[in-house]
Amino acid sequence: MKKMQWIGVLGGLLWIVCWTKVSMYPPAPLGGYREGEDVHGLLITAILLLVIGQVFWIRAERAHVGTAALISQAVVSAAILLMAIGRFIQSLGGDPQPTVAIGWILTVLSMLVFSMTLGKPYTFWSRALILLTALCFAFLSELDWRSWLALPYGICWSILFLVPVRRKSRESAKVLNRLNL
Repeated sequence: MKKMQWIGVLGGLLWIVCWTKVSMYPPAPLGGYREGEDVHGLLITAILLLVIGQVFWIRAERAHVGTAALISQAVVSAAILLMAIGRFIQSLGGDPQPTVAIGWILTVLSMLVFSMTLGKPYTFWSRALILLTALCFAFLSELDWRSWLALPYGICWSILFLVPVRRKSRESAKVLNRLNL
C-alpha cells in the first residue's frame, strides 16, 4: 500500500469517530437538526482526507477497473464533497439540506454503480462491502438512530485502503506456487 493511502485510512477513522459522536447525541426535535455543530469541522476534515485517499486508491487501481467504475468512483468523491460543502454552509448558519441531499443521493447511486462495475479482478467481499455500504448510506439520517448507518462508509474505505482487494492473476498464482509461497 502506498503511503498516501494512509491519508484515506485516517479520513475513514475520523469519519467513524465523527458519526459515532453524532449518534451519541439525543435525537433531533421534530423539524430540527441534531446538536453536533462541534463535529462539523472534523467531519469536513474526514471527508477531505477520504477523498484524497480515494483519488490515490483509484490512481493505483486504474489499470484494473473499467471506465464505468472510474466514473462512478469520481462521482462518489464529488458527491461526498457536496456533503462537506453542505456542512460548511450549515456551520455558517445556512440551510445545508439541498447540498447535502444532492450529495447523499449521488453517493448512494454512485456507490451502487461502483460496486457493480468493479468486475472480476476484485474479490467478491470487496464488491459486497461497497454494496452494503451503499445500502446503509441509502437509509442514513442524522436525526435519529439511523446516524449509525454512516459508520460503514468509513469502515469500507478504511478496509479498501488497507487490504488488497484484487484477486491474484493465474500467472502470479503459478509463480507463487512454484516458489512455495
